[in-house]
Amino acid sequence: MNEATLYRRTVSLLSICFTLAVGCGAITNDYSSERLPGPKEVYDPRMTVGTSAQALLRQDLFRKVVVELQSVEGFEPTQEAINQLQRFLEKHLGRNPGQIEIHASGPIRASKADEPVTYTIDEVRRLERSHRRFHTRKGVIAIYFLFLDGRSADDHGDFQLLGQAHGNTSIVIYENTLREKVAKTPGTDRILSEVTVMTHELGHVLGLVNLNRESGRDHEDREGNSHCANPTCLMHSSTKVLLPRAGTAAPELDAACLDELHRLASDGVTQETDSAPSDPSADRHGR
Repeated sequence: MNEATLYRRTVSLLSICFTLAVGCGAITNDYSSERLPGPKEVYDPRMTVGTSAQALLRQDLFRKVVVELQSVEGFEPTQEAINQLQRFLEKHLGRNPGQIEIHASGPIRASKADEPVTYTIDEVRRLERSHRRFHTRKGVIAIYFLFLDGRSADDHGDFQLLGQAHGNTSIVIYENTLREKVAKTPGTDRILSEVTVMTHELGHVLGLVNLNRESGRDHEDREGNSHCANPTCLMHSSTKVLLPRAGTAAPELDAACLDELHRLASDGVTQETDSAPSDPSADRHGR
């Protein structure tokens, strides 16, 4: 697949529980208004959600996975959520623990505004371009999580986004919104909610559900684009899944989603990996 391929579909969800509505959105917007990275040796991160699924799932394509976590000051995820993210990666990416590294980059200065900041997806991407340190290079594929102090510009009424997968290796978590929702929803747990939203968005980056192609199993919820029909699966779109109850376990991928990952790893989207080595902290064009 050509790295400059542009994909114009937007995937979002509306999940409602009583008066609370939260969601995630896997965004595959047109990058044509932005200049693509110049150096050809830098793996282009401006491809669409799911197109790097096979590269992430197969160590023969990229031996190592680096996950960068970056937060606005005061909005870092809990350490236990990070630990559970590590276990999820080790379980599903087909690599040994030593082949998966999680790095917490220096914090981004918080806004001094009295009200929570509202971020458009273009503003999210500009922050990533300015601050992301780790980029995909020969033998190493990088994923970037950004935790923000505000809300999404796509929020409306009672509906609020908790996270979005918005590129082939790019995820944003609206940490301020997540904390507010947990605080206002009795019986929910911040650690569980953080790890669930992180792994749910990572599931989209891994191609779930049917983002790259039909998986061969009819398990997509047709009312929740690119989400699983199983109401207990991590990739379902309900508030019950995204904001788990305290004392429960974080949701897991069900058999159909696991089968889709296996199929993607076996014969999914082919990635080009013949790029030359590149210093992950040197190139500011890549995202």
